[in-house]
Amino acid sequence: MTNNSLASDFNLRTNWFVNRASAVFPIYFVNKENDLFISFLNYWKIKNNNDKVILVFRIYNSSGQLKARQYYSSLKNNNCFSIRSVIKDLKFQGMVDVEVISTENLRYPFPAITGIFKSKDYFSSVHSAGRIRGVDEPQTQHETLETNWTCKFEKNITPFFHYFNGPRYDKPDLKVALHSPEGRKVREVFLNKKEYRPFESKIFLIDKLFKKNNFKRNMFISVKCQNSDVFRRMVVGNLHKKINHLEVTHSFPWQNKADYCPSTINKVPGAILNLYKNKKLDLKARIFPTNSKGSIRYSVKLQTESNKKLELCLTKAKDNFQKKNFGEIFLKGNNLFKVIYLYGNKVPSRFNTSLVYKVKKKSSFSTDIATGAKSIVYPKKYSHWGSGVVGLGYDTSIMIRNNSHDGKSNKAKGTLYIYTHLKDPIKINISVNEESCKSFFLSTISKKTKDIVSKNKVTIFTWFVKFDQQNLEIIWVSYKKSNGCILGDHSF
Repeated sequence: MTNNSLASDFNLRTNWFVNRASAVFPIYFVNKENDLFISFLNYWKIKNNNDKVILVFRIYNSSGQLKARQYYSSLKNNNCFSIRSVIKDLKFQGMVDVEVISTENLRYPFPAITGIFKSKDYFSSVHSAGRIRGVDEPQTQHETLETNWTCKFEKNITPFFHYFNGPRYDKPDLKVALHSPEGRKVREVFLNKKEYRPFESKIFLIDKLFKKNNFKRNMFISVKCQNSDVFRRMVVGNLHKKINHLEVTHSFPWQNKADYCPSTINKVPGAILNLYKNKKLDLKARIFPTNSKGSIRYSVKLQTESNKKLELCLTKAKDNFQKKNFGEIFLKGNNLFKVIYLYGNKVPSRFNTSLVYKVKKKSSFSTDIATGAKSIVYPKKYSHWGSGVVGLGYDTSIMIRNNSHDGKSNKAKGTLYIYTHLKDPIKINISVNEESCKSFFLSTISKKTKDIVSKNKVTIFTWFVKFDQQNLEIIWVSYKKSNGCILGDHSF
């Protein structure tokens, strides 16, 4: 966990010079139906005009033995690498370390890549989270408490976390705790192992660590561990046992440091929590009791399907974080966009929130997109990009919100590029009205996109959009109505 405030972190990034970025994803192959795709846009070239990038994939088994190495020096605009194409062993568990190297400045030590996990025709996704530190980074020992994911204690479903070791022998002494919805520690187990070998990793199943009768709705897990040569964000989530499917997200650290949004003038909120969706989905925002303690006043605006933009909501949303700073907030049916404006001198700068999207039917599948309220110190951006899945019954919705802290955003115009196996990207002009959200479905956004939405196979694609305004944010979701499977993420 950083010792800096969020504002100082952003200031430091402007002077970063990075030649290496990396990310670690777990591999969970228990049959021939499992695969892990590493999906990414060649944004280094498209956005930053940097064509001096190489990628190295190192695949380790769970004992830390290097089993495969792949090297790529020529990248396409749209890239999707199958780990199964390299690892033929039907039952293989371990991890892949994706390393990006360039002679030019990469600017950030995390690569903007996405891991898409597959089991039969079920998919889930998570962007780069944990990584192995470079040799020029501090290797100081410190402790972190990783948490903040939706735990499903259901029949044939169990929460999990993936622990990985760096390039040296280490004795982590993991402490795994089960917490009540209010954050109280209910049970704790100690996973003391004499030593972890370099690059050793393991997926821990929570129902193997705790008795099932201890589980109740909205309980959650934390994992305390030591770190030195790794940046400890873990891939976590829930394992659907019957179909051997990892439904993934990444952890956030428990925030004990007091770090608050700067005081604002003219009644401008210190942070805004944006919740938005399309009419075919339901959304629940889960706020864990793991953020810095704060004192918050709030107001709510809402956009429905019949409204062109956000309107002041006089009836309070079903939430309970006003006093305790945690709870659940729901957005259903024709309610498309809800904004919660956070005021006060103690609004946490890092107000982590999980976005749980579901297809509108009873389903055990959902997303768990790790994001949060946007502090007023966040830098503005014009460009956004991400991935998606279409075909075989899957459609992708690119959901865009355009609003600002002061409520004075302008209509945004932009160009959306869809990158697939085709030689040229599909180019589409789009716009989003001020103080509103809008959803674009890949199956209907253009006649050209219909050609890539096949009934017989899945296409993993990437997309890039650049707007003429800076107050926008994007969430993408891909889902299959027939089985309720859904995946997604926030844009890069």
